[in-house]
Amino acid sequence: MRRKRQSGTATVYTYYDEEKRRWHIVGRDGLPNGERIDRYTRNKGEVAGFETEMRLHFGIDSVPISQALDEFSTFLAIRGVKKPSKPQTIKHVRERVSYMVNVTSAARLDSITVEVAKTTYEELIARKPVRGAKLETVKLSAATHHAYLSAARAFWDFCVRKGYAAENPWMEVERAGTKPKRKKILRIDEGVRFVDVAHKLADLGDHRAIGALTAIYMGLRATEIVIRVGRDVDARGTRLVIEDAKTENGNKSLPLPPELQGYYRELARVAGPTGYLFPPDAQSQCGRRTYRWLLDGVHRICQLAEVPIVSTHGLRGTFATTATEEGVAIDAVVKALRHGARKVAEEHYIAPHAIDHAVLQRVLDGIRTGTKPYKDRTTIAEPTPQDGEMN
Repeated sequence: MRRKRQSGTATVYTYYDEEKRRWHIVGRDGLPNGERIDRYTRNKGEVAGFETEMRLHFGIDSVPISQALDEFSTFLAIRGVKKPSKPQTIKHVRERVSYMVNVTSAARLDSITVEVAKTTYEELIARKPVRGAKLETVKLSAATHHAYLSAARAFWDFCVRKGYAAENPWMEVERAGTKPKRKKILRIDEGVRFVDVAHKLADLGDHRAIGALTAIYMGLRATEIVIRVGRDVDARGTRLVIEDAKTENGNKSLPLPPELQGYYRELARVAGPTGYLFPPDAQSQCGRRTYRWLLDGVHRICQLAEVPIVSTHGLRGTFATTATEEGVAIDAVVKALRHGARKVAEEHYIAPHAIDHAVLQRVLDGIRTGTKPYKDRTTIAEPTPQDGEMN
């Protein structure tokens, strides 16, 4: 398979010779009977060096990172890795790649070597969060720098497939730390205090509090909450229509809890059919509220309620765990979370103790309602006198 890089008439390309089991790097000046250079190696790690050497010899510049990133963005919008990506997802990918490498017009793909990639990742781990410091730490979480590394890897994979790069230097970078599968959640009593404070703020017109209540009452994702418009409040304020969700299973019309219906009727009245229920302010760069806006509100409520600081996704986990503990079947909780796989819900949302409780309750129910009568062991029968014993 050949991967070509061109600039004017000069060309450098590489292919693997299956018969001789070696890489063949070819450089040509593009002129009839012109100069040609051939290099051979069985070590794939040497390919990039030979290609760079030839590009310099023939005066070929590598593709600018900015150009390749624009092409990658178009690829994500039209096709995507698995399916076409949403504009907000593409924006996040571009932000992460731009944070990892220099995307100015002068920066080129061949400037990123394995050593540069490793150093960049190490520096990233030591930096403060991109979108503001968290309450409990000043360093990036493992989940965050893993996401940035994944974005860089995906971008360079695209460049390798296009023939813009010989190898993906980010694949040689080892992920640091372990990201937790499950977000921190609130216990039942903590959830009660959180809801009490949130309702007091919501009654005063605090939009963040209404969003936080929606997350804990309905188990919605932050983005599913902040992008809702007036027409999404349906059936006279008793249902909330979810469209353009993260997954196809997320697109549904859900009943609004009675505790939220009054808030949403008023939000819909003010917003109109096409206006956002949670309207942006002048500082909003994307024209609407973001998950960060809602997250800041959740953190504030946690502080006021004197409960552990959790994320909006943690409220989603609180919803799932509480439902399971209260006897709702796990499969029903999975459907409420709008996930296609039960495994995802059990690993990321439902706390293990809630699953254990549900399993134990099911076993006890099976024993009590089975074909064999359940023996009541709360009382001890009087001993039967043995032969020869006197009463």
